[in-house]
Amino acid sequence: MADPGFRILLVEDDVSVRQSIAAVLGDEGYSLMIAGDGQEAIEKFEQDIDLVIADLVMPRIDGRALLRWVT
Repeated sequence: MADPGFRILLVEDDVSVRQSIAAVLGDEGYSLMIAGDGQEAIEKFEQDIDLVIADLVMPRIDGRALLRWVT
């Protein structure tokens, strides 16, 4: 099981893909924050996020721009 204190931000605009990935990570015990696109991720971002998993092609703000913003 994963460290429940390890926080992942999952950013995916495809609902079915997002739900599938979230289910797997949740079953492993990870703490998840979920966003439907880069703009939503920026609005929800918290400094204690350990890992960002982001789709590259999304509306509004794409994954590359999001990852540049995070770093």
